[in-house]
Amino acid sequence: MSNRSDFYGLLCFSTANVPVEGDHVRPELHLNLWEKGESVHLDIGLMLDLKDPTKTVKLFFPWPLVGPAGDYPTDVEDLANRIAGSDAIPAVFNESWSVTTTPKNSGFVVLNPTDKTPLFTIVETTSALTVEKHNDKAHVLSIDVENLKQKSFTLEQQAPRLYIRFRVKSVPKNFYCVGIDQKDRQWLSSWQRTEIIDFRLNVRRGVPTDLEHSTGSFVEFSKVHLFLMKSRDQDIVFEDTLFKSCRSLEDEEFWAEYASNGSDADKVNSLSNVKQSIGYQWSKKSSRDDGNFIKEFGILARFKKVEFGIGKFLIWALVLGALGNALWDSVKFGYDKLWVVTATPCESVSQSTLNTPGAEGKDNGQEKGAKK
Repeated sequence: MSNRSDFYGLLCFSTANVPVEGDHVRPELHLNLWEKGESVHLDIGLMLDLKDPTKTVKLFFPWPLVGPAGDYPTDVEDLANRIAGSDAIPAVFNESWSVTTTPKNSGFVVLNPTDKTPLFTIVETTSALTVEKHNDKAHVLSIDVENLKQKSFTLEQQAPRLYIRFRVKSVPKNFYCVGIDQKDRQWLSSWQRTEIIDFRLNVRRGVPTDLEHSTGSFVEFSKVHLFLMKSRDQDIVFEDTLFKSCRSLEDEEFWAEYASNGSDADKVNSLSNVKQSIGYQWSKKSSRDDGNFIKEFGILARFKKVEFGIGKFLIWALVLGALGNALWDSVKFGYDKLWVVTATPCESVSQSTLNTPGAEGKDNGQEKGAKK
């Protein structure tokens, strides 16, 4: 039985009481994939305009539910407090914005440092997220937008937009990656491992036709950013047109704490992982003027890594060498035995003839008779 769900990639739907139209800014989506060895986390950041009539946003993940269903599952973590510090805003948004340092009613306000104009609020997702099983191979996470707006309205300063960020843990790597190993690698001291990154968002192809009708409408975005953290020992050898740049993370201490689970031991491991990783970024933006919003987002890239297996190669070399020597010894022994068996009768006749009394004289007599 296949482990694949009935769709591929991440799907994002919305429900609203009225059509999602008007002059409001369409949602902005930030996706961060953190590879920490075999463990993968997906951080999701969503920027929403308060004028957006969306009531609920639903995210469909093509893998079985991890942890219990219900309000705020164990495999989801809110990241509001991790990104609301004065040193975090420039690192996360690459902007010199300021932020209120004292949260009120589970939120922070990000300000323009020049005129102190509120830009957006960072709101905690506590009590706004629920998760349920879609089927045996997929689950859906629902975001209560009205709950988030209520939290934003209760802050001291009002901003036109709100922002949330949370982490989905235990992401299967085959959600976005296919690995290919060199077939004859067991015979080689080094070989290449290829990884194909195929990340898809709201790609309609392969989605059940009744899913949109029963769930809501596909969300249309103004911006989509995908940030992928990979080990430095992997080289990107192909990237598509949406690829923007790659870089190491400058604020290593901040990102190590941001990516950790909070324990001191994991902070040390995260710092090592950050120092040994490079971030790759893909982006897609729409033009508000022409109304061509982002209906789907997909990227394709290929990475290669050289793997070394000196120990295994030496073992194979020793085994093959021993087998070769054993085979040669067997052939040589059989050949020597065959030589002895075929050569012994000739040697015996010759030796007996030479040892027969008078044989030499008889031969001499025959030779004299011939001369006559």
